[in-house]
Amino acid sequence: MKNEYDYLVGYSRVDITPTESVPLGGYGSTLKRMSRVIRDRIYASCIAITDRSDNTIILISMDLVNTNVKIVEAARENIEKMFGVSQNNIMIASTHTHASVDTFADYPAVEKYNEDMGSKLLPAAAAIALADRRKAKLYMGDTFTDHLNFIRHYKAIPTDGREPFYFGDNHIDGKLDDDLVAHHSEHASKIYEKLHLLKFERELGKDLLLCNWRAHATLCSGLKVYDLSADFIGDTRKIVEDKTDCYFTFFQGAAGNVNPKSRIKSEERALDSVSYSMLLSDYILDAAKNMEYVKPAEIKVLRRMHEADINHTKDHLRDKAKAVSDFYKQSGDRKTANQMAKEIGLFSVYEANAVVGHAAAPLTSLIEMNVITLGDLAMITAPNELFDCLSEYVESKAPFKKVLTLGYCNGKKGYIPSRAAYEYGCYEADIGLYAPGTLEGVADAFLEMLNEIK
Repeated sequence: MKNEYDYLVGYSRVDITPTESVPLGGYGSTLKRMSRVIRDRIYASCIAITDRSDNTIILISMDLVNTNVKIVEAARENIEKMFGVSQNNIMIASTHTHASVDTFADYPAVEKYNEDMGSKLLPAAAAIALADRRKAKLYMGDTFTDHLNFIRHYKAIPTDGREPFYFGDNHIDGKLDDDLVAHHSEHASKIYEKLHLLKFERELGKDLLLCNWRAHATLCSGLKVYDLSADFIGDTRKIVEDKTDCYFTFFQGAAGNVNPKSRIKSEERALDSVSYSMLLSDYILDAAKNMEYVKPAEIKVLRRMHEADINHTKDHLRDKAKAVSDFYKQSGDRKTANQMAKEIGLFSVYEANAVVGHAAAPLTSLIEMNVITLGDLAMITAPNELFDCLSEYVESKAPFKKVLTLGYCNGKKGYIPSRAAYEYGCYEADIGLYAPGTLEGVADAFLEMLNEIK
């Protein structure tokens, strides 16, 4: 390595709050929620990292519910064209706040928003971060949170004759039967709550903190709430930056089955975002106390397109499911639509929507998987809502001291539940695009890539 520094690291934050009312993502596009109030502004945060051999990676985290591949493709192309950074070295993720722009909505303002994100806003973020690069050293740490989250949408089957229910929905309404759930299955209570923290200590300018953790950002986005917000992630960012004088960036992890705990009714839950972020911030600040220095190394990036099987087991219900789906789109009557779905053997109208979509899908789908390494640190990315057991499994077997999972990255490919989730039943498995065993296959593929790049 020819240069006399560990890394050059730069940071930027660009305001990506829409200038007009837009459809909000989360809870299904059929809800047709339009933003009315800006609770807090949303941003795209960008980190540019260059090693001693002049290899550069760009990591972008957007306060959006999903990562539209059109934004990713346009931004990658423009950033490479403008600044010479390889598209393979550009990772663009969303924090998955459900109180943000639905970038897949068929709406003129959203189409313009997506175009601006790919051609202007994200390239601008990259330009500022690249110009801001300063000599820096890398440190890493972690901690375990304690009961901040719960496994969402587990399908509880009571033994007293009551109808099966998704306990995640009951939890939100304050009706969760903790004893029933805790004793029904280990999958209802076993959760991986490890929080990873990176610190880039710079010679000039503010230091940077990068937090990688997992929990759906749903506290500010109940079904009757129309506020646009970064959710608890924005609240956490304010607290951490105030207490550390560092820039703070959040990358959502394998959060496909994980929600933050709340027993506040949906229209009041934004209040819980503040208290929740205070608890989370305490853990982040605790992790920041014991950081381990990472010796500098050449940045390495490895990409694979992983072929996964689509779940076509319910294709025979396509026509009946379409009738349910069409009824809901026309009437908006979710209660009746859910009952219609149950009558044909499906759990909800959302599963009916999924059955229709899966029947029209090909037999397989390609998943973009990336591995990025900086010495003893590795990051893995996928465009999916991965179940948290993937992180636990990969981290325990990988030949690196630390492995961060960046979910919702470089596109949107939906849930990848664990094989166990298909067995015990949950919303994510009911509507998931992939066949059982996909998560385990992806996990093993990541391990192969980590061993190869090592």
